Amino acid sequence: MKSNSSRTFMFISSLLIFLSINVLGSSINFPDPKGGTITGTILEAATNKPMEYVNIAVFNWNDSSMLTGTITSESGQFRIDKLPLGVYYLRITFLGFDNKLTDKIELDHTKPTKDIGNITLSPSASKLDEVTIVGEKAKVEYQIDKRVINVDESTVAKGGSAVNVLENTPSIQVDPQGNVTLRGSSDYVVLVDGKPSVLKGSDALKQINAASIKQIEVITNPSARYDADGTAGIINVIRKKDQLQGLNGNINTSIGTTDKYTANALVNYRKGKVNVFAGIDFAKNKYRNSIDINNISYLTEGTQHIEESADQYYHNDNLSGKAGIDIDLNDRNSINLSGSYGEQGYDQGTDTRYNMLWFPANGKIFSFSSNSLDVTGRVPEVTLDYTHKFGENHSLSISSYYTSWDGRDINNLVEKSANDLYQDMGTKSALHFIKDNFNYQYRANIDYKKPIKEGSLEVGGQLRYENRTDDLKFQNLDVQTNTWIVNPLYTYKLDYVNNIYSGYATFSNKVLGIGYMLGIRSEYFTRKISFTNDGSKYDFDKFMLYPSVHLSKDLNGKQQFQLSYSRRINRPQPWLLNKQPGYIDPYNVFQGSPILEPEYTDAFEFNYRLMYKITTLSVQTYFRNTRNSFSTLRLLQDSGIMIHQLINANSQKSYGIEAGLDLNFTKWWQVSTGANLYHSTISALVSGSESSKEAYSWDARLISNFSLKWGTRLQAVSYFQGPGIDAQGNTSGFYTVNISVNQPFMKGKGNIGFTAQNVFNSIKFDYTVKSVKYNNDYQIQAEGPILMITASYSFNNFQNKQRGRSDDASFKGGGMF
Repeated sequence: MKSNSSRTFMFISSLLIFLSINVLGSSINFPDPKGGTITGTILEAATNKPMEYVNIAVFNWNDSSMLTGTITSESGQFRIDKLPLGVYYLRITFLGFDNKLTDKIELDHTKPTKDIGNITLSPSASKLDEVTIVGEKAKVEYQIDKRVINVDESTVAKGGSAVNVLENTPSIQVDPQGNVTLRGSSDYVVLVDGKPSVLKGSDALKQINAASIKQIEVITNPSARYDADGTAGIINVIRKKDQLQGLNGNINTSIGTTDKYTANALVNYRKGKVNVFAGIDFAKNKYRNSIDINNISYLTEGTQHIEESADQYYHNDNLSGKAGIDIDLNDRNSINLSGSYGEQGYDQGTDTRYNMLWFPANGKIFSFSSNSLDVTGRVPEVTLDYTHKFGENHSLSISSYYTSWDGRDINNLVEKSANDLYQDMGTKSALHFIKDNFNYQYRANIDYKKPIKEGSLEVGGQLRYENRTDDLKFQNLDVQTNTWIVNPLYTYKLDYVNNIYSGYATFSNKVLGIGYMLGIRSEYFTRKISFTNDGSKYDFDKFMLYPSVHLSKDLNGKQQFQLSYSRRINRPQPWLLNKQPGYIDPYNVFQGSPILEPEYTDAFEFNYRLMYKITTLSVQTYFRNTRNSFSTLRLLQDSGIMIHQLINANSQKSYGIEAGLDLNFTKWWQVSTGANLYHSTISALVSGSESSKEAYSWDARLISNFSLKWGTRLQAVSYFQGPGIDAQGNTSGFYTVNISVNQPFMKGKGNIGFTAQNVFNSIKFDYTVKSVKYNNDYQIQAEGPILMITASYSFNNFQNKQRGRSDDASFKGGGMF
């Protein structure tokens, strides 16, 4: 399955980039100053005594990126050496005390050392009616081009996956089967630490353990410096890694009803200029849905009425390890090498009972079927990054990334005759296929950033290469002889190659108090598909330009206006281009199309944000115009089998308004609300005639957070999803309620929690499709309630000398984990 050429390509490409880094570092005479130093002393305000083990983090003044960190000594003093000359500020934190941010600290050649003197910290814990109050970070942070979800602050998501985190996030919708959409669209790109996931969309998010996530960035209108993929935007999952000196780590585990288990551990060690990290993830979760289907088909020989009752399951499994090293070669050059390897997979299937009735014959036919798909694969990832800093906000980065999937899909579908008690009366039909598949992708990026007067210029280029091979053997059962026969129509080998060459440039500055970022991205991509059971070649190539414009205006630090535009693309994934049938059950077949073209979307947004006393109000308006939009066409065959085929609809337009309101009623009670009202219009060619549908839909959420005595945290989340449409059908709405409680112990080193999801078993909806040839009605109900217990423990080498402090001294920084 693995090709030697792919391994050779990966090795040579990575080697060339590594050699180029060394050549670059040796051939250019970069200045290597000794750097600057910041010193100071931290005192407790009430006693004026030195505070030991206080976290000191250094941040860049211009972009708030973290550089390094340290802790105070027994005398409360700290010293941070070898800082690049520039402008910084410090964040000083110690659990149980108010955080402090320093003023601007400038280090230059004339004054490379700065002593900030004595800084005092005051306890943040106060008592209101015997309830202990502890401040915490905002659940959602709004930045100029994205929203950042702080996963550590979401107690309801602990023990689940990234999907559970996103259930509580503005702009995100999650259906009863765990499928995630971004403002009603499933076309978004999932990144993990800024790198693409080998799995796509919801499948990728279901595999990521929530306990390993630090933050999730939701970018609804990305600028030109991002890949153009994803018409709805980008979801970037940032995993945890610590940047504090010394050894630290944490362990997380959970257990839930109906076989749900997760465990996660990571260790980080930083000494001087070297940081080493390693971790392991385990997940084994089972989810179940029930589906009732009522199908009426108007066929030549009469009317066929089928009632179906189905139990559907989805299991995801993951066992993976990861490790890496960050090295600061000197004050200007750094290199990062990281990798992971894991066994991933999922099983999904449907057990269905059928009650078929024919008119005018009025004869009842009973049957049942079992359909299972088992997907397993090995997933290695390797990343090599190099960064050179010329000066403040002036840098060059080169990165190389490789990932692959080497796996096997096994599908079994059996239909059996039955009596009215659904007892087995013999096999009617059966099919079986095994598909070996290997796909890999390689990316090489170069990015350059330079300040120009008060502005900033960013330019870069990217090479992307993706290859996929499938080898499928399809067999049907001869019921008379009970032997399996190879079906040559559906036995094939597929070869898929996708090349993308792109470059971008953005420039940002301010004029008349209005911040702006202008960008352009050029791209040429080619796609080649071939099947051994089809002599045709399916080739596609196109050159595209993707402009972007972002404007922002701040008023007195309390109000902000944003206006943005970008052009995006959605390339169909290989499985959507596969014309070979995939059986959902004996009466429903999915079929891709190798001539499917990409979607193109022009996206506009206008946003407003107000911060006033205890209230934060945010309002986003948006409009998306999509050409060649993907839509599912349902074609009823004379045999009564429904073909579900993906097509390019003519267009899809959607616009809406999204509002969020955060209220801090007291120090121990915060409420966050949000609602999204949007309108969609879909135009498509259905059964030879133009079809156009439009409808309004909405979703809303209410999140209430309580910080109680002894550090106890309680969170209640309500989510409401309104009805929706696609090219042929309508979907009803549903609601759900999740509740969680979290209790720290061992002075904050440990945490134990309890979560109840879908408390009222209310996640259920109807999907209805009507045409002149058939009427289909689906009723889907998700599993619920789901109960889960979570536990976590954090450690570091600074705890041994802790003398009466209230919590651990680790500082969580940004990074790979």
